[in-house]
Amino acid sequence: MPVPQFTGQEGKKLVIRYANVNGIRSKSDEVMRWMEDGKADVVALVETMAEPSIAECSFCHPAFYKFERLDRDGCQKSTGGGVAIVIRKEFQIRRMVEYEVVGLEVLWVKVIALPMNLLIGVVYAPGYDSEDFSKLGTSMERIPPHLTRNILMLGDFNCPNISWSDKASRSSERERDLLSLQSEFRLRQKVRQITRERGKSCPSLVLVFVSQLGLICDARTIKPAAATNDHHGLQFFLMSMTPKIVEREVSSSCVKLLPAQDGWLPTPSSSLPFGYGS
Repeated sequence: MPVPQFTGQEGKKLVIRYANVNGIRSKSDEVMRWMEDGKADVVALVETMAEPSIAECSFCHPAFYKFERLDRDGCQKSTGGGVAIVIRKEFQIRRMVEYEVVGLEVLWVKVIALPMNLLIGVVYAPGYDSEDFSKLGTSMERIPPHLTRNILMLGDFNCPNISWSDKASRSSERERDLLSLQSEFRLRQKVRQITRERGKSCPSLVLVFVSQLGLICDARTIKPAAATNDHHGLQFFLMSMTPKIVEREVSSSCVKLLPAQDGWLPTPSSSLPFGYGS
């Protein structure tokens, strides 16, 4: 039977985009056009300010994308906030509700891919909540070790004065909590550019954390998702790998059949690729 052999050759660059939309209701058409113009495979959105009455079609075209959202609920402020993720329909995904924490705006989605699974977390952490990063630590403690190898966590963390080069200069308890979280879970932070311009204030509020330094590349700021936004958008690439299908006979005794609902291929159980089937 044909068996996938992972040659290590680079495949498609997955285009990942991020935006703080500051309310999706009045910007739906602009945001969808921004996604499509960038040929985005994955889009993370924060501050959607969405209510249950706002339909999925306000975020994306259901014919082409899969969609998950977490509207604000149980937070210090009842209005605002909200996070969402949009992923092209050809990808197999699963929302990891078991990692969500009450009062924290974090949405985890597992992308089932060859040859690895990717765990994406979209975070909105308002600056007034001093417990957000403690809750985020609780969320990440629920992730099993085999999924911590390929984590991509991004969002608006509202730590404008944090210093990554001189950690001794950190001034607030909130920033110390985020740096401790980064250290505990061995995450790398990939954004250094200014991500918002408001008057004379030009902070970097958007952060992208990865568990492996080479997981993403070419992170850069781009135009906002809507003309009235003062938050820059963000774009980067994630490298997929190309499986090479070769013809060779494999004994049925060494074949592990993976769950059909996830679209898995039969694979020799002795040579499952890194992160596969988790």
